[in-house]
Amino acid sequence: MESKVEYTIVPITLAHLEGFRAAVDSVAREKKYLSFLEGPPFAMSKEFVEKNIKENWPHVVPIVDNTVVGWCDITSNVTSLNRLAYAHSGELGIVESYLGKGIGKALMYNALDIPNYQDIWEAKDFALMRIAQDNYLLKYTLIQNKIRVTRRSTIWRRENAMWKILYHQGTVINE
Repeated sequence: MESKVEYTIVPITLAHLEGFRAAVDSVAREKKYLSFLEGPPFAMSKEFVEKNIKENWPHVVPIVDNTVVGWCDITSNVTSLNRLAYAHSGELGIVESYLGKGIGKALMYNALDIPNYQDIWEAKDFALMRIAQDNYLLKYTLIQNKIRVTRRSTIWRRENAMWKILYHQGTVINE
């Protein structure tokens, strides 16, 4: 059963930087949940927070008695990690003494509901080609978050007055 504690969840600002770094370091030193064993250096943490703020990525912190006791962020790490699997990944951490109090769940819900977050997709260069009776190939370019460019191809078939996708492929051409 969760024991309650009063906390406030707010979008991160540079004023939270030291508290955020301390929370990350605390969780990292537990050697259970993160892939690093101590918090990153100040400059790296500052760069990360500034980028999240500038690019409007969801990044929130819980505050208890004017102290940051955790974080949740959702970012696009494709460019920094060069791994497509991390295109939109999140991280959550709670200082150990605040586990089991409902803060993690509240952080996740809050990060997902930030009203100013926009996942920007642009589709262009459409081309449609008939390849057989009631079969068409649709090709287009998709740009996600102004960074990731993929070339898309979809084969459509009309059956019984309904359109169905037979095949779809997206190939990354620029990240």
